[in-house]
Amino acid sequence: MIEITDLRCERNEHVLFQKVNILLNPGAALQIVGPNGIGKSTLLRAVANRLPPGTVCYVGHKNNLHPALTVAENLSFLQALQSGSNANDFDNYILPALEYFCMQRFADKSSAELSAGQLQRVSLARLCLTTAKVWLLDEPAANLDAAAQQLLLCLCTQHLRNNGSIICATHNIFEFPAVNSSIIRLQEYA
Repeated sequence: MIEITDLRCERNEHVLFQKVNILLNPGAALQIVGPNGIGKSTLLRAVANRLPPGTVCYVGHKNNLHPALTVAENLSFLQALQSGSNANDFDNYILPALEYFCMQRFADKSSAELSAGQLQRVSLARLCLTTAKVWLLDEPAANLDAAAQQLLLCLCTQHLRNNGSIICATHNIFEFPAVNSSIIRLQEYA
């Protein structure tokens, strides 16, 4: 269970959010919605800082892929950072993660050669590799076509059904079927 009370953030003497309370049971999702610049990403990072290391997989809206590395090398590196194990097992871990998001044919391509949507799919493939029970997702559907968004939704739904938790900052509310989902709407503070 995730329980955070009275979360508040100011930037340059401007209140981004305050009195945010989060109570999230295993198998539940929380969606943080609001316009650009309201503090959704900041709230996600604040939550990440309150949770024990190693329990969270954070996929930010910046893909964190190194342009000089291949797609497979990027996933291996990110996997090694996360867990330190199975990072170089291409056939059993990296390839299936790429296959899930239909990116296996790009495994040996430099990430600098990929489109924004392809970069997002590679970044999200990390979710297929992690054992973390809590996923923090920042605009995960950004740059994704409808088919990739459906793959993401299915992966998230499966994670929730396996008693994982998701906190997602998004403009578009996801309809997680048959799971407990709540919404925090951030608003401008004067």
